Amino acid sequence: MEKDPDLAKGKIKIKEQGITGYTAQLWKIVKVNGKVKSRTLFNSSSYSKVDAKVIKGTKKKTDTNKDNADNDDTNAKEES
Repeated sequence: MEKDPDLAKGKIKIKEQGITGYTAQLWKIVKVNGKVKSRTLFNSSSYSKVDAKVIKGTKKKTDTNKDNADNDDTNAKEES
């Protein structure tokens, strides 16, 4: 897992999807009058699992509303 200082803390971004590993087999099955006469394995292939690559945010949230609330009261003017 990678860490990203520009991504908000707690946010997760998927950089690359993972892939499920599996094995595939190709068989030749010969039937005569509905009964299996022979089975022959022609090919077998294996595909490895690949883990997903994930980015996790580490940027701390800043509170800008608190500073703006203090300035609103001091800048207000009364109209006559």
